[in-house]
Amino acid sequence: MSNHPSAAKHYAYYPDDAVAAPWMAYGFRPFFLILPWYVAVMMLFWGGVFSGVVPWVFSGNFVAWHGYELLYGIGMAGIAAFVLTGVPELFPGVVPVVGRKLMIWVGLWLAGRVSLLFAFGAGVWLVGIINLAFSVLVLGWAFKPVVLDPLQRHASIAYTIVALSALQAWFFVAMAGVGSVAPLSILKLSLGGFMVLIVLALRRINMEAINETLSHEKSDDVFVAKSYRYNLAVFCITLFTVVEFFMPTHTVLGWLGLGAGAALLGIINDFRLEYTRIIFKPIPFYLALTCAVTALGYGALGADVMWGLGMASSLRHVLTTGAFGLAFIVALIVITTIHTGRALVPKAWMRGCMGLVVVSTLARTAIAVYPHYFNTLNTLAVLAWVGAFLLYFANTHRMLKSPRADGILG
Repeated sequence: MSNHPSAAKHYAYYPDDAVAAPWMAYGFRPFFLILPWYVAVMMLFWGGVFSGVVPWVFSGNFVAWHGYELLYGIGMAGIAAFVLTGVPELFPGVVPVVGRKLMIWVGLWLAGRVSLLFAFGAGVWLVGIINLAFSVLVLGWAFKPVVLDPLQRHASIAYTIVALSALQAWFFVAMAGVGSVAPLSILKLSLGGFMVLIVLALRRINMEAINETLSHEKSDDVFVAKSYRYNLAVFCITLFTVVEFFMPTHTVLGWLGLGAGAALLGIINDFRLEYTRIIFKPIPFYLALTCAVTALGYGALGADVMWGLGMASSLRHVLTTGAFGLAFIVALIVITTIHTGRALVPKAWMRGCMGLVVVSTLARTAIAVYPHYFNTLNTLAVLAWVGAFLLYFANTHRMLKSPRADGILG
């Protein structure tokens, strides 16, 4: 066991079961190894569909399936990795899922991705059952320690995942033709749920990553993520999401979008410390950038309603491509580095990953202004987004497939 106190606390209940390979030794490892390649295949496929190069041979709205796979296909894998890694750390006594048990989780998630080949006719119900089974598995494992915690320290994350799972079920019901609510309207609700989850997760990641940075630089400052800032952002995002569902063209939505953007920018005030200027240090900057891009997304949607720009579809990609992509890359970087026993030291490839997501976001949203360059801009957006995840993989796959650098199990 390491002398590192948090590591000793984290891994005190590591199971005695034999683990065949290091990449099976902790929950985030296999998901983070597979996800970049899944992102590449998925985004290249959808890029081909939208450009007309790849024919859409399935029934149902391909825009809805594209949105579903971006949010739930990628998102639920990220949630599983986050939960499998974070719960044993935050709630000592919880036994980590490793080895063969972990492979069941990965296998069920992969089955959900493959099941989309049968997403036509009655097969939609099969796809729904398999994908919801994975969500239930995540919730069932985390329910007791998180939701039943007397202090309710992280229950908000669990409740948000419950809400996202309920919306996921509703989406499949709508795709099966039951009810009058359009699947895309449900996905807009889900997008709001994922943005709430990102804010809640950022609070935890900010605390860990920024204090790790301060410790590495031997600073006397301590970073504290003030809960009221994050709670205000969550409230504003939720209010915007609900009002948009019921009154998508009401002018009040404009003010709510701007309000949500302002609340998200308010989170960055936490980055002002007494002794250390951290806002332009790489890791804190990546975290602040994620908040800023999310704020820009909601502000842009608000402005679209207020001034009747008619660009909501493209501007929403500031959230789906930008905020979602940046939050995912930041989580991949922080979790992979810290939980493989390494210091969170900024590297050039990290800047590259973040930069590629920004380029992808700019290209995708530029379609609103230059629609006649749709194929060129969409291709650039796809290739840049894929490039960010593959660049991450190229620089971390050895970490993920090797034992921890500090000699600790996991």
